[in-house]
Amino acid sequence: HAGCDNPLHVAVAHEAGARLAQVLDTLPSAQRRAFELYTETGLDYAGVAARLGLPVGTVRSRLHRARAAIEAALS
Repeated sequence: HAGCDNPLHVAVAHEAGARLAQVLDTLPSAQRRAFELYTETGLDYAGVAARLGLPVGTVRSRLHRARAAIEAALS
C-alpha cells in the first residue's frame, strides 16, 4: 500500500503481508523456492524450471501445491 494515506488500509495490508509471510514459511522448501522465483522474478514456468534444473511439469505441480496451501491457510 505504498503511497496510501489511509491508516486502516495500511494496517490491513501490513497484517495480510505478515500472514502471507508466515504461510510461506510453512511451505516445503521446494514449493517455496518455486513460488518465490515465479512471483518475484516474473519468470514463466519454463524460466523457473530452467533456473531450478527441473522439468516444467514439476514446477507446475509445485506451484499448484503452493497456491493451494496458501489459499487454504488464508481462508
